[in-house]
Amino acid sequence: MNTIDIYKVDELVNIKKTLIEIASTLNSNNINWGLGGSLLLFLYGINTTVADIDIVIDEKDIDKVESFISSYNKIEIKKSDIYLTDRLYTINLNSVDIDLMIGFKILTEKGVYIFPKGGDLAYKTVLLDNTKINICSLEDWLDAYTAMKRIDKVELINKLMK
Repeated sequence: MNTIDIYKVDELVNIKKTLIEIASTLNSNNINWGLGGSLLLFLYGINTTVADIDIVIDEKDIDKVESFISSYNKIEIKKSDIYLTDRLYTINLNSVDIDLMIGFKILTEKGVYIFPKGGDLAYKTVLLDNTKINICSLEDWLDAYTAMKRIDKVELINKLMK
């Protein structure tokens, strides 16, 4: 299995600062969350652009998120015909967009893909400057990108996993 290099985020100074801030908030509110998306791929050494931070949150913590998110300037993205996520918020912190996906779900030809939750949401926890960062598994994001038909990301992950 490929390993994650959490300190690769040092190359992205503002992303790192923002990740630590949002992780601290999520952790202090006892929210079950995991880091995913392009930043996750980047930390595994995949050459990809990191434009934002993608956080998957267990649907059972929706009330906890609702209580702290009001202090941020947020945009709620409504469900679409394909993206059935319970709540999707984008907040901006330090000029970095953070997507908070609560109950991440995608409609596929085979039915509804539901991102793992509970104890399966995060694959591992690592420390970044003494802040716990919950990491989603690369395999779960391979499944999510497959469901989203993000072929470019699927190919990048498959290439790494060979």
